[in-house]
Amino acid sequence: MFFYRQKKEQTQSKNTGIFMLVAAFFWISLVAATAPVVFAGLGISPGTVFLERLPQNFSKGAVFYISRGNPARDESIILSAKGPLASYISFTKKEILLPKGQHNTPVTISVNTGSLATGWYETVISMVSAEATTKQTQGESGQSITLGLEGKVRFYVTTEKIKEFSIKNLRVPDTEEDQIFGFSFDVDNTGNVDTRPSKVALRIIDNGSGQEIFTETFNEEQLPIVKALSGENITLSSQPQLNVGSYRAEVSVYEGENRIFQEERSFTVYPPGTLLQSGELLELSIEKEKYQENEPVKISAMFKNTGKVVLFGSLALEIFLHDKRIDVIKSDRVAILAGDTFRFEQFYRPSKKGSYSIGAYVIFGPRKSNEKRGTFTVGETAPFLLVMVLLCITIFGAVFVILFYRKKLKRIILPQKNPPKQTAMSPPHTRKRAVKKEIKT
Repeated sequence: MFFYRQKKEQTQSKNTGIFMLVAAFFWISLVAATAPVVFAGLGISPGTVFLERLPQNFSKGAVFYISRGNPARDESIILSAKGPLASYISFTKKEILLPKGQHNTPVTISVNTGSLATGWYETVISMVSAEATTKQTQGESGQSITLGLEGKVRFYVTTEKIKEFSIKNLRVPDTEEDQIFGFSFDVDNTGNVDTRPSKVALRIIDNGSGQEIFTETFNEEQLPIVKALSGENITLSSQPQLNVGSYRAEVSVYEGENRIFQEERSFTVYPPGTLLQSGELLELSIEKEKYQENEPVKISAMFKNTGKVVLFGSLALEIFLHDKRIDVIKSDRVAILAGDTFRFEQFYRPSKKGSYSIGAYVIFGPRKSNEKRGTFTVGETAPFLLVMVLLCITIFGAVFVILFYRKKLKRIILPQKNPPKQTAMSPPHTRKRAVKKEIKT
């Protein structure tokens, strides 16, 4: 009878295993049947990107936009270049995530011309759904549909040096008496060499009398260099000591001795306090969380001039080690026009190990902005004692589980083929159980 009981337990264990396998199969089938399918509704714009005037050994970025019709789930897009020119293409990211609810996203690539000879070149950019690399769906007609798309890049390489740029978007904001006067414009460098204007001339004219009351010329050395085939906003400032009133600023930009741009903008000078300076520190970021001693820490801060006048701002960083302030560093002052944003970048070299924190704010005039905080560590890892405690807990838990389930696992996994017969030498409790079963039988 004892053998019969063991046999019954073995049968029940097998039946339980079979039931679990069937249940698992049913669950997987249900999930597969109800899971969202991979969408083939991907689109790309533009279909072909054209880049011209690229010099040799030059890198130029290009942007595609991927869109989809149904953003009901997260979807990853894997990027690659095809063809003999694939090695001349690089990607900011080779895999891009389209989060649930997002219809489109930009894809940035870079064309590196190397030593290619003069002429037109073309390469293909493949953009494939991550699930499509291992799956395909069947179309209504039975053909296989790849869940992806392709874009083309056509670019022209030349050895000719082309210097060409244009000026646009002149801005002259209002200001206050005894405050700094500033203006800005955009430089669009369509040539394939770095460049900048040779000079910028400013004239301020009183709108009431029509008289010229202030002039200033900014030489080439005072102007920033604009990279080839790119654009940049240039902000310049001056202190003309204007009284309250209405004025107009005439700005002329030169390339060599040729004037390539001239426009006027009217502006007003208000009494002090009319247009209050204000600004907001939007974000603070530290390049990474852990550093070594004397490794430069890159700190970035985004600041916005929320007032109505130009201001000069300087980023201040208060450095703390284990909550004790050990240093204060400040950046150079920069002019920021009303409504503009500016990204400050500072570097700090920590000389000691420990946990650091940073308090950042921007100083402008007698005021300062709100404060943002960030943290990083230098040469520190998780405490040894904590690691050992976690390891001991893990080992103790594993041993406890093995001891607790040992008999049950042994009976299920390795059942006895020939259980011992009950004899007079058997323990009393098993003899009684056997006798009772014989009586019942």
